[in-house]
Amino acid sequence: MTLLAPWGLLLGVLLPLLVLLYLLKVRRRDVEVSSTYIWRHLVRDLAAHEPFQRLKLTALLVAQFLLLAALVLAFARPAIPVLAQESEFAVVVVDDSASMQATDVPPSRFEAARARVRDLIQRLPGGSSFTLIQAARRPEVLASDQQSSQEALRAVEQLHPSNTHGDVEEALRLGIALAGDRPHRHLYVVTDGAHGGFQLPDLHGAPLSYLRVGGSSDNRAVTAIAARPDPRGSGQVHLFVRVRNYADTPVSDTLVLAADGSPVEARPLQLPANDGVDVVFDTLPRDTKVVQARLDGKDALPADDSAAVVLGNRPPVKVLLVSQGNLFLERLLRIIPGVDLYRADPRRYFALDTDSYDIVVFDNYLPESLPRGNTLILNPPASTLFPFQGPDVRQPRLTYWDKDHPLLHFVDLRDVGIASAHDLAPPSWMKPLVQAGNVPLLLAGDDGTRRVVLFPFDLRHSNLPLSVAFPILMSNIVSYLEPPGTLDVRSLAPDQPQTLIPLPQADALLVQRPDGSSVKLTPQRGQPLQYDQTDEIGLYTVTQRQGDQVLASEQFAVNLTDETESDIRPGDVPPGVDTTAQAGGPLVTMQREIWLPITLLACALLLFEWWLFHRRSG
Repeated sequence: MTLLAPWGLLLGVLLPLLVLLYLLKVRRRDVEVSSTYIWRHLVRDLAAHEPFQRLKLTALLVAQFLLLAALVLAFARPAIPVLAQESEFAVVVVDDSASMQATDVPPSRFEAARARVRDLIQRLPGGSSFTLIQAARRPEVLASDQQSSQEALRAVEQLHPSNTHGDVEEALRLGIALAGDRPHRHLYVVTDGAHGGFQLPDLHGAPLSYLRVGGSSDNRAVTAIAARPDPRGSGQVHLFVRVRNYADTPVSDTLVLAADGSPVEARPLQLPANDGVDVVFDTLPRDTKVVQARLDGKDALPADDSAAVVLGNRPPVKVLLVSQGNLFLERLLRIIPGVDLYRADPRRYFALDTDSYDIVVFDNYLPESLPRGNTLILNPPASTLFPFQGPDVRQPRLTYWDKDHPLLHFVDLRDVGIASAHDLAPPSWMKPLVQAGNVPLLLAGDDGTRRVVLFPFDLRHSNLPLSVAFPILMSNIVSYLEPPGTLDVRSLAPDQPQTLIPLPQADALLVQRPDGSSVKLTPQRGQPLQYDQTDEIGLYTVTQRQGDQVLASEQFAVNLTDETESDIRPGDVPPGVDTTAQAGGPLVTMQREIWLPITLLACALLLFEWWLFHRRSG
């Protein structure tokens, strides 16, 4: 036995002091009394006045002596040599890649990994510390330097699988940084190894254990899906689907095609080992909005057995023409593809709900305030919005046009003649695109809430409507003024952010997730919004609202078309990595302190001494 604090034995001086208390005699004061009859049994004590008496060994003395000796020994921290595992600083990295959802290990690889981590925590020697890192797309620390096994187990319950590619290498770098140069640090990576391998970073001398789960390669996946219009111009849509087999043996399966939720075609497939096939469908019904391709067979990873594509069929552009009559303009707007034209007399303008139209066209008329949507203005009267700075210019000659602006792509204005044009003083946010000297003849700009295009002359008093350039120019204007689609793209990978473009009049955007839950977003002056909660696979619906009115509704798909994740075969173990190590390391000789049982013995002696004293006095 070894004493870790031998200075504690100095308290042993209390032991002779205890014996000395038992050797001292009781000294009493002499007092005269009238009779000594009742004091005769004390005469023997009164006759002796020496300070010490003969030591009498009593049970009470023995109990008190042993109690004090036990406390002195406990203060000296006695310890005995034993063989045990050293405590360690364990850093555990858990892979949460999509392949960890494979069910070749019931109930799944991820649950098996969670069980391995629980077992590791329970095997850690006493005094160990535990750090847990989830190797997500962006690694996340769920527990840091946790010494309580219960708290560590609670952190394990926070682990969750994802549909993305976990960055094991970056998570391991983070774990190395957290471990620092602590003694007895140990790194663990719990993974299925299906991430295609990773570059082992510098471990700075720390041992690394590789705990693998799973091992099957039985998986088939839809790895690509895309829709294209028929190049022959038939109006049909062709769907391209790529299916791959990752097993080492050929497999038969069936690819089921659904349009807007209804099955359209089921095509049998013969998939060669470790290879794939490309399938083209040309039987989609017209006006289909969402197409889904799904494998009918069962394999180890259901998450990649289907994929969806949202076709780019945008709703028609609603155009309101406010005019007393302009035959050229009205006819041209009606024949532009994708335009629904509505005409109204200026006297009825204020009775209309302009927010329900995508573009408002004012011809020879202008209200005191512009609508909230995008606007085309032709030959406006003088107003505070666009004041005149001089008299009308007769037969202006074109001296400049901005050929690089989207409004003027493929537009040739050299032969255009104009009878007269207003000399407007344009606001600072509008840019002249066509000019006759210093007089603007076509202006465009964005005031922060809407786009505006302005012609300061009457089309009927020019040859522009009769020119080849007019249909191209008006088509460009409609494309420039039509509201952008709500969505930046219609097909995303999991966790890839989606850019949402709100309509100018929208006051709320509602995003419905595949699980039915919804998220409400509030736009700020029509600025694009970033939506990054795309972790779930399936269809998302984005609805734009103004109060209770639905302005637009569009969908986008999130697909696990990732060949790296679909290939669930375990990768190679990095060289120099232990695949068999257990928590705690080898046995070493350690000093185990025994002051606690000695202190408990002292407490038992204290209770015995208390009981003995009261028994005697009773």
